[in-house]
Amino acid sequence: QRRVHGTVFNRIIERHCTYSHLGTGTMTFICQCLDKCCCCCGNRDGKEPAARFVHSRERSCTDILFLLVFFAGWAGMIALISIADGKDARPNRLVYGTDYAGRVCGDTGISELKYSAWVTLDNFDIRVCVKDCSETTTNPLLLTNYPSDRFLHYCLPSVSYFIENGKAVAVTIFDELNSHTELVSRTVNDMYIAWPVILGSAGIALIMAFFYLGFARCCAGPLVWGAIVLIILGGVATSYILIKYAQSADDSNLPDRAKAMRITGWVCVGFTVVFVLVVLVMRRQINIAIAVIKEASASMTDMPLMTFFPFFVFIFGVGYIAFWIFVSVYIFSVQNQSVHNVPASFATSGNSFWSTQTTYIKWTWNEEMKNAFVYAFFHLLWMVQFLIYFCYFVIAGAIANWYFSHRDPSGSKVRGSDDYQLSSMPVLASVYRAIRFHIGTLTIGALIIAIIQFIRVVVLYIEKKTMVTNPNCLQKAIFTCIHCCLYCAECCMDKVNKNAYVWCAIWGDNFCVSCCSSFKLVWNNLLRCAAINIVSAYIVFVGKLMVAFLTTGICALILLKLLNNDDLNSPVMPLVIIFILSWMVASLFMVLFETTIDTIFMCFLVDEKYNRGSNQMFASDGLLKAIDAYADHSKAQAVEMQEMAAHRQREIGYKGTS
Repeated sequence: QRRVHGTVFNRIIERHCTYSHLGTGTMTFICQCLDKCCCCCGNRDGKEPAARFVHSRERSCTDILFLLVFFAGWAGMIALISIADGKDARPNRLVYGTDYAGRVCGDTGISELKYSAWVTLDNFDIRVCVKDCSETTTNPLLLTNYPSDRFLHYCLPSVSYFIENGKAVAVTIFDELNSHTELVSRTVNDMYIAWPVILGSAGIALIMAFFYLGFARCCAGPLVWGAIVLIILGGVATSYILIKYAQSADDSNLPDRAKAMRITGWVCVGFTVVFVLVVLVMRRQINIAIAVIKEASASMTDMPLMTFFPFFVFIFGVGYIAFWIFVSVYIFSVQNQSVHNVPASFATSGNSFWSTQTTYIKWTWNEEMKNAFVYAFFHLLWMVQFLIYFCYFVIAGAIANWYFSHRDPSGSKVRGSDDYQLSSMPVLASVYRAIRFHIGTLTIGALIIAIIQFIRVVVLYIEKKTMVTNPNCLQKAIFTCIHCCLYCAECCMDKVNKNAYVWCAIWGDNFCVSCCSSFKLVWNNLLRCAAINIVSAYIVFVGKLMVAFLTTGICALILLKLLNNDDLNSPVMPLVIIFILSWMVASLFMVLFETTIDTIFMCFLVDEKYNRGSNQMFASDGLLKAIDAYADHSKAQAVEMQEMAAHRQREIGYKGTS
């Protein structure tokens, strides 16, 4: 009955819900429901066209409602600054500090007194403004004279002294720390000597990353299949050794140890067998994954300038962080004055000034503006994710343009502005499309992820507040499950969003249509997706290791020259810094590589779905060869699905007549 009702339901949906690039049925119904939540969600006219890249002249603005939400978010940040300014926000209160009268040190009337010093070391609230931190030992307004060091515009008591009976007493333990100070000094000196090599390591790492691209393009197959063989051999060897040593433990009258080793050995046997079976089932998908990786390497080689685009996004990110810090400081600089009585000990101290000064002014945080910081924090999560998706979308647009373009007789992509041609500046053209047409679409995905991240932060805050003392196991389990569910939701939505952005980069559709279309396409190719993710993760990890270790090794050889001249005390710390820096460069490059792989794979699925029947696919010869090897298996699955559909139709017709 469920089967019959499901089919009738699908027929109703097919009659009323039809989208281009989508099939019919339940998924189309979901798309129609989601379509009502977005703006500019029109259908693509006509039947499903051949897959091609849609250039700017054929695109229109998508998700205008969320474009307005994007501007409203920025307007909210500007409004926070305006409100804070109206409430007498003074960021210099935080930077310069204040005195007992509530005046900002260095402000009008006390412009020469730029530093804030504590009157006594047992009261944090009462301070005076001084001209220089050396005055803390002689200033008559201080009840306790102490040596101090300048930190920003505050005079912090020197940690080498403590107060005993009103006197500063030196701490002799620092004599024992001199050796450690000397070690730190030598390490800093080594880094100063090696700084040209440290900076040059970033360039070496970038060259190594390009070298690895060529290596992955030529040797991706042996690299992947060699790793699979090594994993199987490792599993067999581990299983054999554990089971054999279990027998030896039996002979040595160690039954518990023998039992543990035997169980572990047979578990390894089980995992190895399962791994072999999975590889046998997915061998065709693994070959396609290897071909996709080779295609991704070729696209990055054809567009080397794309490698540097994430650095520009990073610069914009740093600029936004600076703006956000400014807004946050502005919010927290809104403070309220409160008048308090001076402690009785001040009046009885014998100081002529404090014996007559009965009150002091204290600045406290404005609670309303502290609550407004919640919005600023959410905006931070939102905009950081927006920049990440903007970078992803631009790269996906350039790669999609590259994929759906013809080749000339020499094998190079044809450049131009017409259909099936690669733009002369594909990255800049992709930036233009993103800004001109799809800011609203990028806003939706970033907003979804930011909401989930914000909920995770709120749950973490609640957890810290409610589990202060002796939390029980049930509380820990509940919060752990909540964190796990939210993390899984964030990961899943991030993957769905990225697939949608690749679809949007190709066709220019709005978020809802792109989301549903790409999800259905991926859902119908789950085994291929699994193979792509596993193979690409392995290739990327090996690439990071190779780039980091090769770069560190080359720089170590360079530093050996310095060692021969006795200029360097030890190469250890410079090499550690070089390894970290080269790993960061490799990670940034490999994230770009992963994005390229995801985009090529999605383009390939679109290409196969719409162009396979016309024998005009854009895939390279290597990728087409892998597809052809998979074709017989796919054809058999298609025949089986057609037979099942025909059987269901006959069953429905029989029950309808009865």
